[in-house]
Formats: sequence, C-alpha cells, structure tokens
Amino acid sequence: MLSAVTAAAAAGNQAVMLWLSHERPGGAVQDILRNGLIDGIVVSIVAQEDPWVTPLLDGLLPCALVGRHATRDVSHATIDNVNGTRALMRHLRDEGYTRLATIRGPLGNADADERFAVFVEERGGPEPLDANLIAVGDYTYDTGFAAATALLRHQPDCIVASNDHMALGAIDALAAAGLSVPGDVGVCGWDDMRALNRPDVGLTTVRQDVDAVGREAVAILLELLGGAEGPIRRVLPAPLVVRNSTRRSARVVGGQMRT
Repeated sequence: MLSAVTAAAAAGNQAVMLWLSHERPGGAVQDILRNGLIDGIVVSIVAQEDPWVTPLLDGLLPCALVGRHATRDVSHATIDNVNGTRALMRHLRDEGYTRLATIRGPLGNADADERFAVFVEERGGPEPLDANLIAVGDYTYDTGFAAATALLRHQPDCIVASNDHMALGAIDALAAAGLSVPGDVGVCGWDDMRALNRPDVGLTTVRQDVDAVGREAVAILLELLGGAEGPIRRVLPAPLVVRNSTRRSARVVGGQMRT
C-alpha cells in the first residue's frame, strides 16, 4: 500500500512524508502538521478510534482514510466488505454448509465489524446464531489457530475467518486435530494475499486490492486539495475467489487436493 500511495502521489506532483508509529504522536509531529510543510494526510491504521486520530480528522488539513472509519463519515477509500461477504456466504450455502463458525476480526475495527454484521445478516439475524460458534481474533495466524481449536469442540462444518492469516491458522489447527480440509471442515478467509498462497491449501477467500485502495485514497486527497467538498467515499470491488478449501467435491489425492 505504501508503494501505491507513493506512486500515486508522485503522479499527482506530490511528495510523501511517511510516519510510522504505534504510539500517540508527540509534539514534533503536531508541529509538522501545523507548520505548512504538509498539504494533506492519508491515514492508514487498524484502530481508527485511537485518541490521536480525532485531532487529525478535525484539523484544518484535508484527510483521506484507507478504510472506512468505524463511527464517522469522513473521506475514505475502502473495499466492498458487504457484497464480498455476501458472495462468500452464498457460495457456502451453495456448497451445503449449514453449521458455520466464524473467527471475526478485532472489535471496533471497521472492516471486521462490517464483515461480521453481514455474516450475521446472512445467517438470518442474531437470534439463530450459536455464540459457541463465534470467536474473536486479531488478524494473526496464532489467534486463528487458537480460535479454531476452541471452535472445533462445537463441531462446525465450516470456519469463516475474517482474513487469510487466521484462516491458515485454522487450517493448521484442523490438521493438528486430525481433520481434513474441506473433507471434514471447510475454511475460508479474506484478502487473497499472494505471500500467503499455499498450494497445498487452495484457500477460498475474498480478494482486496490493497494497491488500488491506496491509489484511490491519494486520488481522494488530491480532489480535496483541489477544492472538492467532502466527504468523498469510494468503495472498490472485492471479488470472491473460490478454491478447494470450501469445495465439498474436493478430494485429497497424493497429498494434493483435487476436484
């Protein structure tokens, strides 16, 4: 995403100043924001409710978010969590899964909340849901492994993870329990990250184009700098990518999944 933001800014005759921090910004950063060196800000963070973000959104500098803010209507570029999740849930229904468990992302994260809300809606609303089939992860492999291990006690036929890291953790938890994917339990994720592609798994997932979101956030910021009125909202498609991990017709042949 950083590469995409930098390239898009350069194409718009802008330079990029990068600030990486997991802590509240100090006075030096606030001075930079006030001294005229920066024209606008692209914000990409997981916890957009962190206290230091609000002054950025309320400040005088134009600001564009990568990802929708959980509670505020501000300019942003994001992916289509709603239709991406709906397409995934339709696929799982078509494959005949009925006892779905989910490893959702962190509470308060806009993407995680939105995907979980659609999961609940597609399952018929909150009343039919079994709380034992809902786990909360933090988008890491380890929480996916731990959550899946706990979920298996309640015999799901498919685990819907909110990202690929947790989905791969779930797959390895199933293997550790002596279960096959998708023969015993289906697994799916979200992201379609090339670096996480494991040919032995063939993970069904929903693709998000991180580069495109970064470029679009810069485009929004340039429009705001040009005088456009905000908030400007852009939602990019998130296509479903079906692979073997949810295909109930898949069989393991010679250590490899085949359909």
